[in-house]
Amino acid sequence: MMANNMDETTIRQIIEEIDPDNKIPTAMVEELVVQLQNAKKEEVMDTEDFYILREQLEKETDWRKRASLAAKLVSLNLDK
Repeated sequence: MMANNMDETTIRQIIEEIDPDNKIPTAMVEELVVQLQNAKKEEVMDTEDFYILREQLEKETDWRKRASLAAKLVSLNLDK
């Protein structure tokens, strides 16, 4: 399923699966839902780009930027 065709319910189900204890702040979840709903299908990134994004996510402290990076990483996996 492509990220830009995903409905909110599906996105929330995926988030619940990866965060069953609700440790991700509500604001971050909401931003992630919005980012995934608005995600455009981008060119397939190579493995190196994937790891660069993941490294940026690990170092980023701003939750909005983290949510955006997480949405990009999740959408890459969903497009395959």
